[in-house]
Amino acid sequence: TPLHVDVFMSYSWSANIVGKKRWLLLPPGEEDNLCDAHGRLPYDLDSPDNNLPISRSCRSLEIIQGPGEIVFVPSGWHHQVWNL
Repeated sequence: TPLHVDVFMSYSWSANIVGKKRWLLLPPGEEDNLCDAHGRLPYDLDSPDNNLPISRSCRSLEIIQGPGEIVFVPSGWHHQVWNL
């Protein structure tokens, strides 16, 4: 999924059955450090068009979710997910 925050400031969880997923989670307010000059967030943080290295621009949490694991996403946390 592209970088987003869940609607209505809800929280969510994701159970993974098979395979692996890479999660990148940003605490509330950190997304402001990723906005371009027009206030837009990048669609894909791994895109070559995104010239802001995530590790230098804001605090983040990266998780590799394996089979049988559940990830909880707190309210207001922006996140992006990749299937590995």
